[in-house]
Amino acid sequence: MPYIWASLRYGIIVLVGMLLLLIPGIIWSIKYGFVFFLIPDKGVGVKEAFDLSAEMTEGIKWKLFWFDIFGFLVLVAGLLLLGVGLFLAIPVIYLAAYMIYNKLLARTKLGIAG
Repeated sequence: MPYIWASLRYGIIVLVGMLLLLIPGIIWSIKYGFVFFLIPDKGVGVKEAFDLSAEMTEGIKWKLFWFDIFGFLVLVAGLLLLGVGLFLAIPVIYLAAYMIYNKLLARTKLGIAG
């Protein structure tokens, strides 16, 4: 159930940001992008997951933005290979995102304690 509430909250935040000239939506989607890793991995509540995700992405939003752009380009390349490339592209992107999540988690209080 917390995952569903987090999905709704994330969707509303990003939608409002997109309606506010697109840039806030992109920033907020990056800022809160790790919420969906934190809830099942660390078992935190929705509010704490949003707070931790904001803490994790502090100061590196540009790097995460370029990672997202690169991931999108990899998906497009996989799609151009008659869709078959998606079977490789999607898992690779998710694994790379999880590796980034693990590195950033070490910068938070949960990374030290848990």
